[in-house]
Amino acid sequence: MNISHLFSQVTAVVPASGRAAFKAIDPAGWPFGRQPGIALALLAMACLVLTALISPPAWGQARVGSMVGTQPALVVDTLDGDRFDLAEQRGRWVVINFWATWCAPCIKEIPELSELADRDDVVVLGLDYEEIERDELDAFLAQHQPRYAIAPIDPWQPLAGFPVPRGLPVTYLIDAGGTVVEAWLGPVDKTMIEQAMIEQAVEQATTSAADEQP
Repeated sequence: MNISHLFSQVTAVVPASGRAAFKAIDPAGWPFGRQPGIALALLAMACLVLTALISPPAWGQARVGSMVGTQPALVVDTLDGDRFDLAEQRGRWVVINFWATWCAPCIKEIPELSELADRDDVVVLGLDYEEIERDELDAFLAQHQPRYAIAPIDPWQPLAGFPVPRGLPVTYLIDAGGTVVEAWLGPVDKTMIEQAMIEQAVEQATTSAADEQP
């Protein structure tokens, strides 16, 4: 069995975005290169790891998607000294965003979420999911200036009402009745969230009209 030849065939189907990293594990230079069984096993493990890094995390999306249709409870203290209670937000859309200062896509979302927070019918809450000193977080927020409440969440003491994030960012859209209607693992923008709000409003109106028919 020619492991290097097999490796070259596998590399050819790896997405271009991950090909450079994949080539870095070329078994031609491994000390096990002449022992096909060991080399093949190592190549298989490398493929699994890189697939997880390169491919969309479908299993993680399924995890956050399991929240759709539920009515979670959430009470947290925000950095501005207030207490956020999800149950008190009835009548408005709520966007819950798990993020961290080291997460580049999360930082890119801040202006988009701030624009959503400017709407009278939307409440946005950012849950900073990381270990960070308060002065470091304050400095970050002073630089990026989100126009919505931020609550620090200790990763060692996860929230009871939401699953532990397996990646960041994670965003939940909750309707005026307190039900999770959409969940995203990965970056979102204002347009995506507003489109989901429109779709849910249409669906709820259609269902309500159907229920009223004799």
